[in-house]
Amino acid sequence: MAAERNIILDEVEPVLSQWCLNQGLEFQLVDMRWGVRDTATTDHMTTFLCLQEIQKCQEISLGPNFMFLLGQRYGYRPIPAKILSSEFNILMKYTSNEDDENLIKKWYLHDENSLPSEYVLQPVTEDWENVSSKLAVVLQSIVTAANEAGSIDDSEKKKYFSSVTQLEVEAALDADSPTSHCFGFYREITDLFDHMNDPDAKRYFDADENGNPIPLIESHLEEMKCSYIPSRLHSSNLHKLQVKWKKSGISASSPEYHQYLQQLKSNFIQNVKGLTLKAIAQEEFNASIAENALLVEIIHHANFCVKRCEVFHGCMDTIDEIMGKICTKDVSKPVVIHGPSGSGKTSVMAKLAQISKSSSSDVLNVVIRFLGTSSKSSSILSVLKSVAEQICAIYDIPLPDNATLNNFISLITYFPSLLTRVAELPEKGALLILLDSVDQLENSFRAHTCKWLPRVCPKNVQIILSTLPDMYGILEWLKEILISDDCFIGMTPLAEGTGVEIAKHWMSACNRKVTADQFDILKRVFKKCPQPLFLKLQFDEARRWKSYTVVSEEQLAIRIDEAIWKLFEGLERQFGKILVSHAVGYICASRPQGGSSPTLVWARLRYELEEYLVERQAEGKTVLVLYHRQFTMAGSEKYLKDPAKQIARHKVLADFFSGKWAHVEKMLKLTQQGKTLNPMRMVPSQPLRFENEYNRRKLRLLPYHMTLCGKESHEDLCKNIYGNFDFLDTYLKAFSTQQLIEDITMSLEHMEESSSLKPQVELLRDTLRLAKPSMEFVGNETPLSIELLGRLGGVAENQDFSGCLQPLLEGARHSCNQSTQLQLIPLKVCFPRPGGPLRSTLVGHKGGIQDLHVNSSSTMLASASADGTVRIWDINSDDMIHVLVAKSCISCVQISSDDRWVVAITQKGVIHVWSMKTGDFCHRISPSEDGGIHCLKLEISQDNQSIVHVTRQHIFVYSLESGSTLASSQAGSKDVVFTCAGFDPTTGIVLGATEKGSMWAWSIDGRKDLTLELTVHAEVNCAITHILLRHSKTNVCFVFATEAGQVGFGEYSLEDDGKFSIQKVCSEGGLGAVSSICLSDDSSSVWVASGPSVFSFDADSKLTSAKYIVKGYTTQILSLKVVTSDSSFLIAGHKDDVMVFWHLGGSSGPNLLGVMGV
Repeated sequence: MAAERNIILDEVEPVLSQWCLNQGLEFQLVDMRWGVRDTATTDHMTTFLCLQEIQKCQEISLGPNFMFLLGQRYGYRPIPAKILSSEFNILMKYTSNEDDENLIKKWYLHDENSLPSEYVLQPVTEDWENVSSKLAVVLQSIVTAANEAGSIDDSEKKKYFSSVTQLEVEAALDADSPTSHCFGFYREITDLFDHMNDPDAKRYFDADENGNPIPLIESHLEEMKCSYIPSRLHSSNLHKLQVKWKKSGISASSPEYHQYLQQLKSNFIQNVKGLTLKAIAQEEFNASIAENALLVEIIHHANFCVKRCEVFHGCMDTIDEIMGKICTKDVSKPVVIHGPSGSGKTSVMAKLAQISKSSSSDVLNVVIRFLGTSSKSSSILSVLKSVAEQICAIYDIPLPDNATLNNFISLITYFPSLLTRVAELPEKGALLILLDSVDQLENSFRAHTCKWLPRVCPKNVQIILSTLPDMYGILEWLKEILISDDCFIGMTPLAEGTGVEIAKHWMSACNRKVTADQFDILKRVFKKCPQPLFLKLQFDEARRWKSYTVVSEEQLAIRIDEAIWKLFEGLERQFGKILVSHAVGYICASRPQGGSSPTLVWARLRYELEEYLVERQAEGKTVLVLYHRQFTMAGSEKYLKDPAKQIARHKVLADFFSGKWAHVEKMLKLTQQGKTLNPMRMVPSQPLRFENEYNRRKLRLLPYHMTLCGKESHEDLCKNIYGNFDFLDTYLKAFSTQQLIEDITMSLEHMEESSSLKPQVELLRDTLRLAKPSMEFVGNETPLSIELLGRLGGVAENQDFSGCLQPLLEGARHSCNQSTQLQLIPLKVCFPRPGGPLRSTLVGHKGGIQDLHVNSSSTMLASASADGTVRIWDINSDDMIHVLVAKSCISCVQISSDDRWVVAITQKGVIHVWSMKTGDFCHRISPSEDGGIHCLKLEISQDNQSIVHVTRQHIFVYSLESGSTLASSQAGSKDVVFTCAGFDPTTGIVLGATEKGSMWAWSIDGRKDLTLELTVHAEVNCAITHILLRHSKTNVCFVFATEAGQVGFGEYSLEDDGKFSIQKVCSEGGLGAVSSICLSDDSSSVWVASGPSVFSFDADSKLTSAKYIVKGYTTQILSLKVVTSDSSFLIAGHKDDVMVFWHLGGSSGPNLLGVMGV
C-alpha cells in the first residue's frame, strides 16, 4: 500500500490540514505500522500500542477517527506477547513432541508478579527472525488441537491466527456508531492471481513457501471483508476500487494507476469532510456545551480531579488537618498547602474536593482549578473570570458586565464583593474554592505576588491554595499577606507504613505484585526519600519487574532527580538517545505547552512516560506537558543544559510555528546510511488567522521561541514579529495589550545592550504602554495603526530604525490606506510619544481622583477616588497592588512612613484604616459629634502611632492601631472657621487658614503651647484654600493658595518665640481657583493645579510669577503629587477618573517643561 500511503501523505494531508484549520480543527494522520514490523521491536509491544493509539483517536477526534486500506493480503499475524498461566498450561498438554515443548518454554517464561500469573514472550534476540516463524507454527498447531478437543473456545483460538490489521479494524468498528467515525477502501487487483509467477505479485497476497495462496488466511480475509466489515459499516463508507496488474506493482508514477489513486484521494477527502461536517452539525444541537467555555473548563477540571483521586492513597492525616481548618461558619482566612514538587499536593487537593463535598452535612459547592492544566487556568485573569462565572451560576447571581470580567483591576475589585454576596445566601450552600499549584500560573498581572487573593473569606466561604515553597517567592508573598501561621500547612514526608500501603494499593490496582525480596529492596530505597513522587517513580519501575527479574539496591536511585534521570537513561537504551533527548527537550523548551507526534516510536515513548504527562488545552489545541515540575527541571538539566542544544530546540520550534518548512524541501542527513536527502516537509502552514479564528498558538509561541534562538535570530524576531504590523495587529485582536507588552519585555531581557535593535523594541514597548489605556478602554475602536502613527510617526523617519520600526510604521500606513472605515489618520506625531514627557496613564477608578499620596520610599502610590475606593499602585511597574473599599467618596488618603498602614477619610468624615501589606481592612473611626465631618487635613504622625484629623473647628488625634481617641481640642476661638489646614509631622505643628486670610497655629504634642492668630499678608484678603507644611531645620516652611489664585511662601520659626513671616505672595494671569498644590522634596518649587493647567513657582527666588505653565490637559485636575527623591515625576489626578504620570526631567527622562512649558 506504499503508493496509496504516499498520495495520502503528499496530496491528501495538505488539503485536509488546511481545511480543518479553517474549521478551527487540527488534522493528524496516525500510521502506526508504516515501515515498522513487530519483528523490529524488542518487547513485542507494537500491537498493543497500535490498539491503544486507536483508542486515543476515538477519544479525542471529532468525526472520523479510523480509515483502513485492505488489499488481497491479510497481513502480519503476531504471536501473543502474553498468555495466561491457566491457558498456557492447557496448551502445553497438546504439544506433540519434546522439542516443541522446549521451544515454547524457552521463549515464554512464567511471571508470577502478574495477577493472575502469565507467561511472557521474551525480548527479541539475534536468532529471533529464524525462531519466530517456527514458534508461530508450533503455537497455532497446539491451539488448533486444543480447540478441536474443546479445551479452548473459538474466541481464545482467534488471537493466535488474527492479523494486526484485523485486530485494528475490529477495535475501530466495534466501537459505538462506527459509520459516523470510520471509512475504508477495498483495493482489488482483478487479475492478480493470473500473474502468480511474477515475483512482484507475491507481495500482494499471502503466499506459502511455494508461492501459492494460503486457503486458511484467504478465508480469514474474505470473512472480514465480506461479512464482518459490511455488518458494521454502511456501504457509503466503503469504497471498492479495482485495478489491473502491472509488472512491478502499483506505483504513483505509472499512468495506468493515476485514475485509481486520484479516485482514492477524492473519496478520502470527501469522507473526511463529510464525517467532520456531520459531527459538527450533530454537536450544534448541544452548542450550549460546545460553545460554553465555562462548562468545558469545569468538566476538564472535574475529570482531572477524578483521575487524581483514582490513584490517591494515604495522606489522610494531612487531609484531616486541612478539613479541620475549613471554616464556613464564620469569617476566616485562606489556607495554603505547601510542599516540594512530588510531595502529593495535587492529589491531596483532588481528594479534598471529593471528600469535603461528601462529608459535609450541609450543602457545599466546590469550585476547583488545577492551575496550568488548561488554557484558561494558566493566566490569573482567566482563572478569576471562570471562577467568578461559575460562582454566579451556582448562586444565581447576575454576571457583571464584560468590562468588569475582562479587566484585571476591575475583576479583583469585584471578586471580594462576589464572595460577600455568597455569604448572604446561606440557603444555597457554603462555597469551597480550591486552587491547586499557584506556581503554575503565568506571571502576567504579577500573579506570583498573590495580590489578587482575597485576604479574608467571609462567612459561608473558604479558599484553599497549594504551591511549591521555593518558586517565584510565592510562599513568602502569601506569608506577608496572610500573616498567621495557622493559614499554612506543610506537606510532611510519607511514613514508611503509609508508603508501603500506597505501593501495595498501586500494585493491586494494576494487577501486579513483586516478590518478597524485591519488595524489601523497594522499602529500603523509599526510606532514603519518603516522597510520593519518588515512590511513584520506583513503583513504575517495579511494576515492570517480572518475578524472574534480578534486582539490586544499587540499581535504584535515592533521590527524585536521580530517579528521573535513570528513567530517561532507560528510555535512551530502549529508543535511542537522539529520539529521547529531542522529544523531552522539545517538551521542556516549550512555553509551557508541549506537543505530540503521531508516530509509532513517539507513541511507545509516550506510553512509557504516560504517568508523568498530562494533556493540556493550549490556545484551543490539545498538547502534552510534563506535569511534575521536577521532570521539567530534570529534563532541562539533562537535555537543555548545553546552550547550543537549547538554542537548537527553540530553533526547530520557531521554524515550526513560523511555517518556514511548510510543504517545502529541507535537507535531511541519514548519518547511518551516509546519505543526504531533500524530502518535502509535511508540516502544516502557519497563517496568522484561520477561517474562523486566530492562530493563537503561533501568536503566543513564536515570539517566545524566536527570542530564545540566540542573538543571531533577533534580526528575524524584529523583522517577522515586532516589525511586522500584521502580526502585532492580529496578536492584539487575539490577546491583550498587557500580554504583548510582557512578551516584548521578555524579548528585551535576552537582547544585548549593544544591539541596534534593542532601542527600537524598547520604543515599541513604551508606545504600547502609553496606548494601553485607550486601546483597552471599553468601546474604543482606535486601531493599532492610528496609535503607532500618532506616537511614532516621525521617530523612525529621523533615525536608522529600518530593522524594526520603519517596516512596522509602513505596515501601519498601509493598513490605514486599505481600511474601508472612516478614520482620522495622523500625518505627524500628535499623541504623547514614548521617551517623551508622558510616562504612563493609570486607569481603574470610576470616579474623580480626589487625593494622591506617595510613600516615603517613593515606590507606592495611593489614589483616593469619588468611587469610594483607595487603590495602591507600584510606581515602578504601574501595577495595581490593592483595591481598598470604603463605599463612599474618599477625600484624603495617607500611607504611614513605615509602609504598614493606609488611612483614608470619606466625605462623611469616616476614617478607614487598612493594612498596607495585605490590604486587609482593620477598623473604622466614626466622626465626632463635635463637628468631625468636614475634613480639612488627615495626616499620620511621625512615629506612625496616631492619626491627626483637622476639621473646620476641631483637631482630633486617634490611635492608629486601635482607633481610640487620644486627644481633641478646639482649633482657635469658637467663632473661627477654618477653610484648610496643614500639618508638619516632624514638629507636630498645625496651621489652619481662615476665610479672612489669617492663620492659626497650634501644637498637638504638648511641646509648645500654641494657640495664636497670625495675619498673613496685606495682599491676602480672601479665603485661603490650600496650605502645605514642611520642616526645615529650625523652621516650618509653608505654602498656601487662595481662592483668588494667589500663591504664598512663608515660614514659622521654631525658635525666637515662634517668629512668623511671609516671604512672598505670587500671582499669575490665568491662575484661578486652585484645586491642588504640592511641594518638591527640597521645598524649592511648588506645583499648583488650577482647572486643566499646572503652574510651577520657584520658592527660593524673588520671582513672583509662575516659572512654568503646563497646559495640554482637557479635564480639571483635582490632585497633584511629586514623586521620587529627586522630584523627577509629577502625577496628576483628573476629574475623569484618570491619573497621568509625567516626567519632570533629570536622568529618568526628557524634560516635561521643555516640551510642554510655556
